[in-house]
Amino acid sequence: MITNKEKAKAIKRKNDKAKQNAPEGNPAIAQDFHKMLDDFHKLNVNNDYKLDVMLLQDEIEQMTDGRSNLRGTWDESLPTFSPSSADDCERSLAFKIIGADEDEQVMEPYQKRWVRNGSAVHKAIQRDLIYIEKYLKDAPFEVCRTKEGKPAWERNTRTVKKFEHNGEKFQLYGMVDGMLYYKPEKKRIGFDFKTKSTTIASIGDYKLKAPQENNVLQAVCYSLLFDVDEYIICYESLAKDGWTKGADAKPDIRVFHIKITEAMKQAVLDKFAGIAKQLREDKLPAPNFEKCLFCPFKEVCSEVEKGAEALGF
Repeated sequence: MITNKEKAKAIKRKNDKAKQNAPEGNPAIAQDFHKMLDDFHKLNVNNDYKLDVMLLQDEIEQMTDGRSNLRGTWDESLPTFSPSSADDCERSLAFKIIGADEDEQVMEPYQKRWVRNGSAVHKAIQRDLIYIEKYLKDAPFEVCRTKEGKPAWERNTRTVKKFEHNGEKFQLYGMVDGMLYYKPEKKRIGFDFKTKSTTIASIGDYKLKAPQENNVLQAVCYSLLFDVDEYIICYESLAKDGWTKGADAKPDIRVFHIKITEAMKQAVLDKFAGIAKQLREDKLPAPNFEKCLFCPFKEVCSEVEKGAEALGF
C-alpha cells in the first residue's frame, strides 16, 4: 500500500522536474487568457438558452457519431499511442498495446465524486468559452470551428495519424480540450484544461512552479497530431478560498503558455518508436519504477518480473 506521504513525495519530484524542464512560452499570452476568464466571470450573464441548446446538441452528436468523423484512417495492425499516456512507463504503454489485463480498480465513493467533479468543470469552462465569444467585448481568444462548423474540441477533433520514425511504424490517436484562435497574433493555440481537487495551494507558485511534465508531453502529442506548436495549459483548483475573502482570495486558476520544439517532438517519437521496435521483436521494455503509482498494470508487471511467460515474452 502506497502511503499519502509517498504520494506527496512522488508529486513533488514530478513538479520539481517539470520546473527544470519547463518549455519556453510567452507569459503575456497566458496572462491574456487568465484575464479574459476573470473579466468574463465579473459579468452578470444570464443563461443563454440558444447557446446552451447548441452546446447540448453538439454533445449529443459527439456521443452518437461513433468514429464517423474520425480524421485519418485507423490501422489495427499498428501500435497505437495516445497523448494522455505519453508520460507513462514504456512497459505500461506496451502492456496497453498488447491488451494485457489491467488491475482491478477499486475506487471509494469520494474518489468517484472527485473524478465526476473534474469532468463537470471541463464542460463548464468550454461553455464559458462559447459565452465569452458573445458577451465579452474585445476578448482576445475565440474557439476555432471544424470544417463542419462545430467547436474544435473533444470528439469533434478526433484524429489518428500514422508515423514512421527510426524505421518503426505506429499511430497516434487523440482529441483536444480545445483549439483557440488568438486574435492579437492571428494564430491558433491549443488549449488543455486540468483540474486540481485537493487544496487551492495545489495551483500556487510553490507547488506548481511550471506546467507538469506529463501535461507538457501530452501537448507535444497534440502538436504532432494537429500541427499546432503553441499551447495554453490551464489549471483550475476545485477547492476555492473562503467566500468572504473577496478580492484578497487566493487565485484558483493558473495558466501557462508553452511552445513545442522539434527536439521535444523527436523525443516523444523516439520513445514511441522504441516501444514499437521492442514489441515487433517480441520483447518488453524495462519498467520505470518511478511511475508505478498510477500504473494500471502492477499485477501483470509483477508476474513478468517473476519470470512469468503468459504474455509470450
